Amino acid sequence: MLQDRMLKPIEFEFHGKAGEYFRIWIVNILLTIVTLGIYSAWAKVRNKQYFYGNALLDASPFEYSASPVAILKGRLVVAVILIAYSVIVRIFPSSDGIFFILFLIVLPWLVMRSYMFNARYSNYRNLNFAFEKNLSGAVKVFLGIGVLVPVSFIAFGYLYYTAFIKGNLGSVGVSGSVLVLAGILIVFLWYVFYMHAIQAYKVDNHSYGQLAFRLHKALKTFYKYYFIGILIFVAALVVTVIVFRQAFQDMFFVLGAGSNADMEISPIETGFYFIMTILYVVIYFYVYAYIRAKIFNTVWGCTALNKQSAYVMSAPTVPLVAFKGHLKPWNLFVIYITNTIGIIVSLGLLIPWAKIRLARYRINNLEVYSITDLKSITAVEREKVGTIGSEMSDILDIDIGW
Repeated sequence: MLQDRMLKPIEFEFHGKAGEYFRIWIVNILLTIVTLGIYSAWAKVRNKQYFYGNALLDASPFEYSASPVAILKGRLVVAVILIAYSVIVRIFPSSDGIFFILFLIVLPWLVMRSYMFNARYSNYRNLNFAFEKNLSGAVKVFLGIGVLVPVSFIAFGYLYYTAFIKGNLGSVGVSGSVLVLAGILIVFLWYVFYMHAIQAYKVDNHSYGQLAFRLHKALKTFYKYYFIGILIFVAALVVTVIVFRQAFQDMFFVLGAGSNADMEISPIETGFYFIMTILYVVIYFYVYAYIRAKIFNTVWGCTALNKQSAYVMSAPTVPLVAFKGHLKPWNLFVIYITNTIGIIVSLGLLIPWAKIRLARYRINNLEVYSITDLKSITAVEREKVGTIGSEMSDILDIDIGW
């Protein structure tokens, strides 16, 4: 590991408190409602400034310096675009497909500009981060590799429907089963490859001062942990089915009873189905937490920060800065479960508490290893970045990455 050859780690710290953030959060919501959404730009900046300001590295906080006015202008432009889209589609319903294609074409630019904007206005010790203007890389990831992910899902769905739904399961030959299994494997391999490509694009185009980030040899580890996550999910489902076998058989009998479909399910069976549903949710949350924790650790553990010239050398070099994550799947799982329960029970009022808990756990379990003084990193002149891409991403809920 890169970290084993470096100095004592510098730990991240998070000092945010649920009570403090709740006041910011509730005021943001109320003012956004009262101003018909205009205050949302200031709300976004206040939220980011709170989390950045309470995230410390080597006793120094991060800062977010974007202008709320600039964000508001970007949101107004996006709002005009969406209104125009809504009007045109109402007048010409057949144009909906054309707009969808146009959106796919513009998507790489939106993602790139969103990353550029957030990096440009994020800084540490008065030194800005930056994101390279790499549109060709975004097109490759989000249009090239990305489009093939839903295509592979659709192809697998068609194979499954043809072999197991449209036909008789008992009459499906070995070739049909093998075809479906091959489809599952292809979907899995391509999806994980896409997830890795997103992270590589995101990391490799970021920089801090004159130093550039790079993600090294993480693809195999991605496959490893996604595969383990799927195994856990399948094994848990199999155990659940075995334990509740009789309940499953009764359910399938009732659902497939034809003229007897009005047959009532007993309260005991209803209880079984409820328990099974809860177990499915718990299994999903654990697998999700497992993959999130492992990929978080992998991405940071394989990320280096070094001079640009070091990446074009044939011989491997020790990076100036390396990272290490320590998230544990079980701890993250407990946070996800308790956060979800808390938000539901409180009707959303515990959202600030949930965000603070998650941020504290993730940030406090991240370390930096450096063979150089972080204060010695010098700045590089950067161009200003418009907000349209970032705001379109926010409105459309484009959130890519771990």
